[in-house]
Amino acid sequence: MKIWQTSLKFRLVSYFSVLCLVMTLMAGTLTFFGLRKVITENAVEHLERITDLKEDALNLWLENQRQAIAQLSQFPTILTPLTTLNNPLATPGELQSAQEQLQAIFTLSLAGNYALENITIIHPPNQVLFSTLTSHSPQRLDLLDWTDLAESRFDLNSSPSSPLFLTVPLTAAEEPYSLGTLVAHLNPVIFQRIANNPTGLGKTGRIYLLNGQGELIPQLPRETMLHPNHNQGIEGALNHRTGVGWYRNSQSVPVIGVYRWLKESHLGLLVEMEQAELFRPVDQLVWQLVSAELLGSILLLVGVYWLACRITQPILAIAYSASQIADGNLSVKTPPVSDDELGILAQAFNRMTKHLCILYASLNEQIVRLRCTETSLRETCQQLQQEVAERHKAEIALAQANQHLYQLATLDGLTQIANRRQFDETLQQEWKRMARERLPLSLIMIDVDEFKRYNDYYGHLMGDDCLQKIAQGIQQVLKRSGDLVARYGGEEFAVLLPHTDTTGALRLAHLIQEAVRGLQLTHATSPVQSHVTVSLGLATVIPHPEQAATDLIEQADQALFQAKRNGRNCVRSGSALSVIARY
Repeated sequence: MKIWQTSLKFRLVSYFSVLCLVMTLMAGTLTFFGLRKVITENAVEHLERITDLKEDALNLWLENQRQAIAQLSQFPTILTPLTTLNNPLATPGELQSAQEQLQAIFTLSLAGNYALENITIIHPPNQVLFSTLTSHSPQRLDLLDWTDLAESRFDLNSSPSSPLFLTVPLTAAEEPYSLGTLVAHLNPVIFQRIANNPTGLGKTGRIYLLNGQGELIPQLPRETMLHPNHNQGIEGALNHRTGVGWYRNSQSVPVIGVYRWLKESHLGLLVEMEQAELFRPVDQLVWQLVSAELLGSILLLVGVYWLACRITQPILAIAYSASQIADGNLSVKTPPVSDDELGILAQAFNRMTKHLCILYASLNEQIVRLRCTETSLRETCQQLQQEVAERHKAEIALAQANQHLYQLATLDGLTQIANRRQFDETLQQEWKRMARERLPLSLIMIDVDEFKRYNDYYGHLMGDDCLQKIAQGIQQVLKRSGDLVARYGGEEFAVLLPHTDTTGALRLAHLIQEAVRGLQLTHATSPVQSHVTVSLGLATVIPHPEQAATDLIEQADQALFQAKRNGRNCVRSGSALSVIARY
């Protein structure tokens, strides 16, 4: 990993190596699949052509044998002795003479036609009337169906004992009944030459003929039996289909096969060729191509390595000079190793080094001047920091003074709740806001009952303490941040309640009255109660832009007047002047 990061030459060679390898693999892959496709198409076409030729040859050969057997079955010299054999009244001598005549005729026919192996004439139920075999073996014909033979003009069949034979019924024009069936056994050697000649299929090509049970016709020495499990080619042929398949044959070898059903002969024809032999030229050609490309890649890498050395040598010289300059040696020079771009780079580097020497001397002079300037700036900075600190202290003092002035302007000095000014400003703001939102705004006016007598009896200090406790009690009743309690003047307080209807205002007025009573401030001179009590008047409106906020104050003040007039220590509403609670 370290050499990859530090060696340009190694990276160049590696890049070209990977590029050559990728190009070789791509060319080999494309060539392989391209040739494989062409070889596959040509192989399928070639196998189908061989299959067509083989089908035509078999059909022609079978047709010739059918015609020969048909002509033989119509010879009068055959029908006459055959009639004698079917006559139950014939004497043994006549039967012996008929057998000898048929033997002479068929022996001559077999000698002139090598495609015929022997001839047999049978009569139901599977009675052998005549045969060219030396011994009549009923077992050789025990698999024949007499009904099928009687109804077929020509037929091609097979069985384990008699692989191939043609049958034709024998009749005489003057006789109303059948004289028997002529069974001509075909020579398997000639059939083998026609059907199983693998010419044009290479070393692994095979041609198979199958009967309806999937058995080979005829059995070959090198292919004694097929695998018990039928493959795709055998199944396709037995199902009377025509097609091409890629599958494993009876020996589990991958092959390409062309299969079809021969309607004329009622046989299945299967032509196979091993896939390994089919694609062997493709593999050889691809390996040759890949080998040639690898050899070319090696030669190219050698050239790239030489070129990388030529490129990196001047770069290393410049890098060495740069490291010397970095160490402070500005007198070093890079020798130009060539007249190309790298040589121009070396010359430019030398000019840059010379210019750096001049700049270095100038830079030293500037450093001296900057140090003097830095000292002056440091002193100025210290002065500015002191001024900033003093100004910051002044700003803090000013903020504290402003906060104190704001408290003096908005808070009551005795009770530390909102004063009249803050109440008036808040009332105007909430009046406008409730007018926009069309929501109720309530005001409770509170007056301490007989407070003048309290001051006269207990003194002004006790009176101030009484007002502070009442303000704190009212403040504790209010839970919402938007509610405001203010000292309206003297012993009067005002509570502003946004978003509060009459019911809510009455409930809060009752709680305020309870809170004051709970303080248990003794008032010996009060004609109302023995402790300090308050009278409350409230009013609720939904503000309108055309109305004035003073209307709400007037309504609450009138309600407070009614509370005082009705004996104090009670709550009155501007809309319903009824006593809510009295103690």
